[in-house]
Amino acid sequence: MPLFHPITLATVVLASGAKRSLDALHVGDEIVVATADGILTTDSVSSLSLANKDAVSTFLMLSTADGRNVTLTEGHRVPVGPSCCATVKTASEMKLGDTMWLASTTGAAIPAAVTKIAQVSKMGLHSPVMRHGSFPLIDGVVTAFDSIRMVTAAGYFLPMLEATGTIELFKRVAFHRERKYISNDRNVIMGSEDERCRNAACGGF
Repeated sequence: MPLFHPITLATVVLASGAKRSLDALHVGDEIVVATADGILTTDSVSSLSLANKDAVSTFLMLSTADGRNVTLTEGHRVPVGPSCCATVKTASEMKLGDTMWLASTTGAAIPAAVTKIAQVSKMGLHSPVMRHGSFPLIDGVVTAFDSIRMVTAAGYFLPMLEATGTIELFKRVAFHRERKYISNDRNVIMGSEDERCRNAACGGF
């Protein structure tokens, strides 16, 4: 698989219809997602979402015949198969011809076969974790922030943790202290995409 260095930054679509780069997301942002049965709706970004703008990694770019591309770490997951979204594979498990699920104007995700897989070197690791256990659309492709079991569980325990104010305690107990999370501060100035990308390749998730 060829190795190349893209300068585009992965994006999501906000509830308003505007696009936003992953590194500009904040806790509570409402973005377009898919439900477990493939219906397109919105969900809010939780404070368990990962964001490490300085990490440099090798990713896999999965492409479809109509030009849709999604860039993932090897361990990140996408819903696959004849229906969305009961089964997921990691990016490293994907093969040519596998079916991914894409955004559409019909209100439901539509299938598309993977036609190309390539290695990509990028800066930045971002993974939106959705508050109600839905599947975030990244660059128009339905993705999964964990296994089906964990995505489903997140839909139950995340609202409870955030409602009771115990989410920060959960982070300290459950995860490594060096894990970097999405910003809660909307006053943080991220800089323009052009400014961020002038000196380094911009990353995926």
